[in-house]
Amino acid sequence: IASFSYCYCDLRALHSFPTRRSSDLLLLGLAASALTAACSSLGPQTGSFAEKIEGRFSTVTEFRGRKESQTGSFTLRRSGSATVLELGHPLTGILARITVSPQLTTLETSDGKKLSDRTPERLMMNELGFSFPVTEMMGWLSSPPPGDELSAPPWRIEFLTKTADGLPKLVRVTRAESAAAPSVRLTVTIDKRDANAS
Repeated sequence: IASFSYCYCDLRALHSFPTRRSSDLLLLGLAASALTAACSSLGPQTGSFAEKIEGRFSTVTEFRGRKESQTGSFTLRRSGSATVLELGHPLTGILARITVSPQLTTLETSDGKKLSDRTPERLMMNELGFSFPVTEMMGWLSSPPPGDELSAPPWRIEFLTKTADGLPKLVRVTRAESAAAPSVRLTVTIDKRDANAS
C-alpha cells in the first residue's frame, strides 16, 4: 500500500461514517490507518520477495460535512502471483496486512480481526458498501499505464511525479462523495524500491 506496551484499540473508533465496518475495509484502499498511540501491532512478514516497495500515504475522507484525515506508511511485497501489503506507522508498528493471491484475499488487523474474500474489491464491497481499484492500484505502482492520469469510475488516478525510468513516485487517487460513500483523497509517496528483497 512499514514496520511498528500493548493497549486495545478499536479501529472502528477512528471512522464513524454510516457504512458497514468502514474503518476495517478502508484499509484495503490504502485509505486509512489507525494511528492512535499504544496499539498492538502485527509481527513482521518473513521470507524473500521478488520486489519490495516502501512508502507513505495520507488520506482525507469527508461524508456529510464531517472530514477526517490519516497518515501512515506501507510496504508492498510481491513474489510470483502473491502480493503482501502492510500498513502502519513508524511509531505504532504494522496495523494491517493484506495478502492477495489469485484464489483469495485476506485482511488481518492488529486487534485480531481476519477477513477473507476472493478479491480485494469483493472484500471491500461486501464489508464497506463500495469498492476501490485495489488490484489495479498495486499493479500501477510497478507498471503504470501510459500518460499521467487515468479514470476508473468513480475514481480518478493522477501520477503526479515519476522517476527517470517512468515509475510512479507520487500518486493521487480521488473520488467524489456519494449518497452512500464518503469522498476520498488518497496520496501515495514511494520512497524506496528493491528487487529480490527479504
